Amino acid sequence: MVIMLAAFSIIYGEYILLDSRLCEGSPKLGGLAEKLGFLRQHNLVETPPSYIQKVVVDCLNSVLELTKCVVELKQCPYYSPPSSIILALPMATYWIATTLINVSAACACDAHFKVLHQNELEELSALIAKILAMFSPELAKKKAEESFQILRHAWYSNSSNKIQLFKLMFNVMDDDEAIFQRRIFHWYNAAWTTEDEHHFEKVKEGMHELFVLKDPQRRLLPQFTRFVKEELFPNLKMRWGEEAILVSIDRKGRIAHPNVMHMILTWNYGYIEKNTIGVQRLYNITPLVAKEVKEGTSGVNRVVPEIDEMIRDFLHDMHDRINDWAHLVERKIEKVLDESTPYHSDREKDLWQQETTWSLHLPVPKFQSYQAIGKLINVWIQEEIYIFLYGGNGMQWVQEFPSKVREVGSITQLNIELVYVGRNKKIRRIIDEKRMSHSPLHNSTRVWWFWTRLQNMFLSRIHYLDVTNCPVKEYKNDEILQGLNGLRKHEYNN
Repeated sequence: MVIMLAAFSIIYGEYILLDSRLCEGSPKLGGLAEKLGFLRQHNLVETPPSYIQKVVVDCLNSVLELTKCVVELKQCPYYSPPSSIILALPMATYWIATTLINVSAACACDAHFKVLHQNELEELSALIAKILAMFSPELAKKKAEESFQILRHAWYSNSSNKIQLFKLMFNVMDDDEAIFQRRIFHWYNAAWTTEDEHHFEKVKEGMHELFVLKDPQRRLLPQFTRFVKEELFPNLKMRWGEEAILVSIDRKGRIAHPNVMHMILTWNYGYIEKNTIGVQRLYNITPLVAKEVKEGTSGVNRVVPEIDEMIRDFLHDMHDRINDWAHLVERKIEKVLDESTPYHSDREKDLWQQETTWSLHLPVPKFQSYQAIGKLINVWIQEEIYIFLYGGNGMQWVQEFPSKVREVGSITQLNIELVYVGRNKKIRRIIDEKRMSHSPLHNSTRVWWFWTRLQNMFLSRIHYLDVTNCPVKEYKNDEILQGLNGLRKHEYNN
């Protein structure tokens, strides 16, 4: 096909040069045409009527479009066309050759015969249009599959970066085009509920800056939507649009976490930075070594009077060396972290591996946004006080329960504290007025945050069990998951 097109281009090029009308308008072109005509023993051809020229040009455009289509369908590394299309490719090549021969013949003859070729070229153009109509949908599928596979490779490859990735995800015409805009912190969607607004505020707390895609309906490319559904969430049971999805990527465009929303709503940013990657417990080695060295050299001062000074110099030198080495490691870690993200599946895994038992400090941490209840609960945990979290909407039950618990505590001589974490505003107010128990969640936002974080911690724990290849049937034996689930059930009962 390539040789055939090359041969035709020479024939058609000669025709253009020998066109008498073109030669009249350009002295240089006219001279070249005369030399070519002398060499080929042709005179300048007579220009055909304009309507015949249009037929020739339209026919050639159709042939070129079909040729591109055939070539692309023959080269399908990611997509296999149906057998009907594969079997039709040789026939399409035949009609391309037939059309080129007819156009070449039309160019070589005089104006009278060009008129006779008009009908044939029109019929061939109509036939090629039918073939294109059959090939075009398959070519569109082939291009869509190629775009998807290229995007997939970019997400999972180490050779790409965020800029390259964004170009494959979003419809960008210019490299300098701004496709994101920074949202001010008071921006909300008019359709949001109060709970949606609370959710959005908590997500923002986990981000340094928040940028929103301009005109997402126009920007998002189909292959990206498909990638999200098939690769990131292949087993997602919810309906799209019901729950927020927040994919975390690093600076190279690699997926750091398929949905970091649960992680953001579970752990404070500073807590993640402090408790995941870093040099731990090295600075406490010196006292341990000093103890061992002194015990191992006891009595040596009788024969080596300066042993205490030697030990002191040794420990001082060791301390400096340990500090220098730890600082070197920390600098290397910081360099890596500058190019990564705190919201990474590995970091979530590290955080959960530090939690070995179920305890109230998990649902009630000492984060800044949790100080109202977290500080109180954690002090009681240290003092080994028995803690009751309770809720409920029944006024009589809420009044009777604290008194009965305290009565039991008095009989058994147990130190007990009660905390109301229910959503009922009226009951919270009565508890505070009568000082029936503690009610540190003073407003709807704090109550919402307590139960939302509990739900997201539960989902984060499931993600951790999943990435550590824990069988689903073993979930019931996970103490932490069952503890979180037990609290969740109380909210649903309320």
